[in-house]
Amino acid sequence: MNKIWSSLILFTFIYAFMHNRTDILIEHLFLVPEKTITLLWNIGGLIILYNGIFQIAIDAKLIERIGFLFRSFVKWLMPNIKNQEIINLVCANITANLLGLGLASTPIALKIITKMKEEANNNKVTKEMLLLLIINVTSFTIFPLTIITIREKYNSNLGIYVWISLIIITFISSMISLIITKWRYHDIHN
Repeated sequence: MNKIWSSLILFTFIYAFMHNRTDILIEHLFLVPEKTITLLWNIGGLIILYNGIFQIAIDAKLIERIGFLFRSFVKWLMPNIKNQEIINLVCANITANLLGLGLASTPIALKIITKMKEEANNNKVTKEMLLLLIINVTSFTIFPLTIITIREKYNSNLGIYVWISLIIITFISSMISLIITKWRYHDIHN
C-alpha cells in the first residue's frame, strides 16, 4: 500500500511540475489538513451522535423490542449460539444496519466477537463470527440515515432513486454474501 501511495504522490508532483502548476499543488497541499479536520469533525460528530442515540435506544430496551423480529432469523443463521446475550446483540447489530447506522453497529459487532471468543475459549474464527462479519460489512439497510446525512451535509441531491438503489444493492449483496459464506464454510469444514 505504501508503494501505491508513494507512486500517486510522485506522479502528482511530476504532473504538476510538467504542466507548470506547482503553485496550485502547493496551495492545495496546505488546504489538506484543514479539509481533513473539517471532515473528521463532521463525520466524527455524526458517529458520536448516532452511537449516543443507539445506546439510548439499547438502554431503553427499544432495540431489544425491534430485535425480537430478527431473533428467529439469527437462531436459524447461527444455530450454534446458545448465549441469549449474544443473540440479542446480533439482533441489535442487524437493527442498526437496517436503520443505516453502520457507524453504530460496528462497536456492537466488536463486542459480539469478543463475547464469542470468550465463550469459545480459543482464537479460531467460527462460522458465526464470519457470518457476523458478513452481516456487518454488507449492511443491508432500509433507512440509510448515515448516507442521507452525509449527502445532505455536502449538498448532494438525494432522490428516491438513490434510496431505492441503496436498499436493493445492500439486500442483494447481503443475501449473496450470506449464502456463499454458509455454503463455503460448510464445504470447508465438512
